[in-house]
Amino acid sequence: MAKAKKTRAQVMSEGLALVNMSRLQRGQEPLTPQQWADKNRPRKPTEKAVMDALTRKVKSIQAGDHRAAPRVRAPNVPKPSTKKPQMMDATLKAAIRKSGRTYYDLGRAAGVAPSVITRFMSDDPQAGRGGDLRLSTAAKIAAELGLELKVAT
Repeated sequence: MAKAKKTRAQVMSEGLALVNMSRLQRGQEPLTPQQWADKNRPRKPTEKAVMDALTRKVKSIQAGDHRAAPRVRAPNVPKPSTKKPQMMDATLKAAIRKSGRTYYDLGRAAGVAPSVITRFMSDDPQAGRGGDLRLSTAAKIAAELGLELKVAT
């Protein structure tokens, strides 16, 4: 069974009770709840404390402590595009559609399983590799369709 989280007031009252018990054992006056709250209120650091902390940080960096060095962010470089290059596969798909041949006929003539062409043309992410072809398979289909690969100038 999970423990219930204590509220800040509960923690403060328990802390006050422990402190007062200790103070009474030492013969001191117990603190009032207001005195306890004032004593435990978070305080903003003074300007001197901030400067001391910065000075310690700079000295540790100068001493070679790499853990104290500030993290440097890379300049704002645009991220590379996550879009899949569409030129070659789009051209091959268009040529297959334009040929008017069945996937079965084209696959048998190119020496490729017709199911590979069906999967490539479907673009169904659930279908195996999601519509991608090996380069050797694409070359066989392209050769059967009379396409050739040229270097763009």
